[in-house]
Amino acid sequence: MDEIRTAVIDAAGLDPWTAYRRLRHHVSDRPSFLLESRAHGDPEGRYSIVGYRAVRGWLQPPGVDVLASLDADFAQLPAARSLAEALGNAAFGFMAYEVAHVRHGVKGWSDQASGAMFVLGATVAVFDHVEGTVTVAGRAAGKAVERCTWELTHGPEPEPDLEATPLEGEIPAADSAISDEKLAAKVARARAALGAGVSEVVLARAFTTSRDASEPIDVYRRVRATHPGPFLFFFEIPASPASPPLALLGSARHALHPRRALDAGALAAEVGSRLPHPSVVGPEPVEAMRLVRRLEETARDQFGGAVGFAGPGGAAELVLTDSCVVCHPDSYVHTVAVRVTAETTPASATGASHAAARPMLEAIEHARRVRPAPAPAPEPAPDAAAPVEAAS
Repeated sequence: MDEIRTAVIDAAGLDPWTAYRRLRHHVSDRPSFLLESRAHGDPEGRYSIVGYRAVRGWLQPPGVDVLASLDADFAQLPAARSLAEALGNAAFGFMAYEVAHVRHGVKGWSDQASGAMFVLGATVAVFDHVEGTVTVAGRAAGKAVERCTWELTHGPEPEPDLEATPLEGEIPAADSAISDEKLAAKVARARAALGAGVSEVVLARAFTTSRDASEPIDVYRRVRATHPGPFLFFFEIPASPASPPLALLGSARHALHPRRALDAGALAAEVGSRLPHPSVVGPEPVEAMRLVRRLEETARDQFGGAVGFAGPGGAAELVLTDSCVVCHPDSYVHTVAVRVTAETTPASATGASHAAARPMLEAIEHARRVRPAPAPAPEPAPDAAAPVEAAS
């Protein structure tokens, strides 16, 4: 573990969003993240965390028990003296829905890209919404705390959230590998499979749309204004030799466990018992997950996974990624839940999937309008010096 220094700073008027934009401004080519809480009165909503200048990655391939790996690599380290100190040595990131497959012995999808992506060595600013304090934590070597404190007061003011009013008219269509017709067929198959321990099942439908010149941070600005979830998250990970650039953003309604220190080995057991979450598979989660695996051909990736941190001594917090956008270099992917019961019709399921996707697709369209794609270059004018053929 790195030696971590902490300091409570004078942060009058500073909020997590402003802090993140200022710190990101100083070093945009290193991983950064923002974990925002709106549920300040709940134990799991007491803190918001801003992190930047992460120095290394912690990647897990498909098929690995990510929760057990987090336990082995972080939870069993000696407990820190404070949450801020623990976060200086914590892993921050996200894990795919597939973690539930591994925990329950279900074969994963062949197109699963990775099991988890976390970053380590970040300098963090921890906002305690109960005490009203901000604590900076970072490696003692290199004066990370002093640098962060200075950069928090020497960055640009953040742009305001994008307005919450709905867009008028149609928004650009998003592609889906599951057409309306294919979804209708899946719904019919799902209904026929209900019973025998599964009263309803939740299917997933992914929508893909182009990024054009937009930026993920602008999509997040709109999400902050329109999505009511108690937790918000934004991760931005630049390209590395191991992976292309990736961003993950969204809101979350479900904490997978209260933020507290867990005994060694308890993180995997406690969080693992909550995955898969009923909201993304159905009320009988394990049996519904097995049915989902038979009905769906492609990986769910981050939809239904988890985002958060794990640190020394079991200090950890993870929330469910049930409303998120995965941002690739050229595209955005947003996956929605499609609930199927014995009364669901193919038409109602198809309509519900489009309605569920619209808020995030609106957020993406707002981001496009903030930074529109450059207009195409005009056709070159004819060369005035070129001879003009005489008409015959």
